[in-house]
Amino acid sequence: EYLQGQHHRSLSKHASSARPYLSGAEQPILDAVLHQLKHSNNDNVDFKALRLNWQRLELSFSISGSSSKAPGLTERGRWIALHSRYLDEWSDVLQECSSFHLLWSYSSQISIDFEQTLHSSSLSPFSLSIFTLLNH
Repeated sequence: EYLQGQHHRSLSKHASSARPYLSGAEQPILDAVLHQLKHSNNDNVDFKALRLNWQRLELSFSISGSSSKAPGLTERGRWIALHSRYLDEWSDVLQECSSFHLLWSYSSQISIDFEQTLHSSSLSPFSLSIFTLLNH
């Protein structure tokens, strides 16, 4: 999706409808994000600058209130920035999602909750969702 331009096209569509609501400072940041999406290639898969620019843009949106006027752009941009990590920071994503060392002090309660969801007939489909919840 990134390398074939699908994300660039969808974000461009939302950007064109949101441009009237963007401030003068937000326009160049959005242009940089679009440029980085358009010029990504197989040889250099690095979206860190794109994510940093998107964070700058989102911060500016929250200050100016533009995000409420352009929800499609905000939602699509967040999605692209979040999922771009799967391409160039996969090992970091795995480490974040699999490390529960901060919850060690609550391990007995987590174990009890997990056992209850695993053995309860009404909750067993949700037994693995506890790991998803712990990551957020």
